[in-house]
Amino acid sequence: MKFIIIQVIGAVAFTLLSISYYKKEKEKILFYQILAYIVFTIHYYMLGGLTGAMCNLLGLISLVIIYLFDKFKCNKDNKKLLIYSIIPFLIVISLITFENIYSLFPILASVIAIASFVSDNENKIRQMGIIVNFCWLVYAIVYKSYISIFFEIFTFIATVVAFMRNRGKGETKDMKKSIKNTILILIIIIGVFVIGLMIKKILNESNYNKRITEILADDVEIERKWLIDKEKIPYNLNDSNVEVYDIKQTYLCFDPEMRVRDYNNGAEYEFTIKTNMTSDGMVRDEVNFAINKEQYDNLVKKQEGVTIHKTRYQFYDKGQIIAIDIFHGDLDGLAYMEIEFKTKEESDKYKDPDWVIKDVTSDVNYKNGHLARYGIPSYN
Repeated sequence: MKFIIIQVIGAVAFTLLSISYYKKEKEKILFYQILAYIVFTIHYYMLGGLTGAMCNLLGLISLVIIYLFDKFKCNKDNKKLLIYSIIPFLIVISLITFENIYSLFPILASVIAIASFVSDNENKIRQMGIIVNFCWLVYAIVYKSYISIFFEIFTFIATVVAFMRNRGKGETKDMKKSIKNTILILIIIIGVFVIGLMIKKILNESNYNKRITEILADDVEIERKWLIDKEKIPYNLNDSNVEVYDIKQTYLCFDPEMRVRDYNNGAEYEFTIKTNMTSDGMVRDEVNFAINKEQYDNLVKKQEGVTIHKTRYQFYDKGQIIAIDIFHGDLDGLAYMEIEFKTKEESDKYKDPDWVIKDVTSDVNYKNGHLARYGIPSYN
């Protein structure tokens, strides 16, 4: 039901945007676009596209300022100064909420939209709208907003038609010059954000490696586990900073726990022994050994229970290494989030995220060894 509501909200937003491009008076164009941006902000926030939502919110503020300045016939130079002053805030906030390389598209779209609306030329507004629509189309595809994709394509066509219908005969040279300037601006902005993205990636990798070193400093595993709904994961698992592992986990003994793992179809093999688990299931001794294929093949013959097949998405977020496990095969439909901590005190202070189903750290039914023997437990 929530998915349908989100799509309906998106449909309303794009309908309002389409209507705006068929209005000849600037005031009416702005009015319908203000309504559209309000709905867009809600739409992308509900989709989990934080960058898209923030870009729409700042775009909305810009449109309201322009609308009020035009309505009350305020000084145009002051209007331009105020509008252009929003662009640095847009860039800073966008970097803070930056999710992945595709976040560039709503950022670029918003910068172009804000810059275009200081113009009094309705056709230039439509011209820039073509580029804006294209950028949002890419973002909608990435976030699988299917109705949004349909309406973006429709709006893109509607904008082109409206632009051609309303284009003046003497505007050809100005239009070519405007297009060249737009391309130059796009190249500069893309260059700046690519550099910013590279810096952010380097910093993220540094934090990730530092945290990994901290939690692997000794042979004690301090880990909490949450049962989750894989459809409600708030993270973008396709982000370039996410490490993805295809894991086949086979148990050789359940007490003490001994297992082997095949990572990414033979790229790496590992033998693990876990002992001395505390009553709350959170702390235990763990020793890992890297092994070769021959050793793996010999050990896996001693299998007990079924082999667990899962995909692990591992990444750094807010000081922690997050591991999302999506299970396959006999365990299809099951999903966990795991976090390994440096100390027991750190683990105790960590609050349950509001999107998880429940903490299953101390529930033996959700241990991987139990899953290998008895399958998916009921959590109702």
